[in-house]
Amino acid sequence: ARGKGLDVADLVVEDGYIYAETKTAGVPAKDIVTDMLPQLITGLNFPKSMHWGNLDAKFVRPVRWLVALLD
Repeated sequence: ARGKGLDVADLVVEDGYIYAETKTAGVPAKDIVTDMLPQLITGLNFPKSMHWGNLDAKFVRPVRWLVALLD
């Protein structure tokens, strides 16, 4: 418990198991998708890719639209 920053009083003993219930603040999915999407698109690699002019950006087909459904 000490290694995880918990007191022994925070531990729960049930059915022969010892565990701790903790709450961790989350991050909105919109923020995660906004940060990760550009990296995901530029990280796609295909055997036959095209490039635009003398730029380093490679692509298979132009990305025309993306959908991310968030509830």
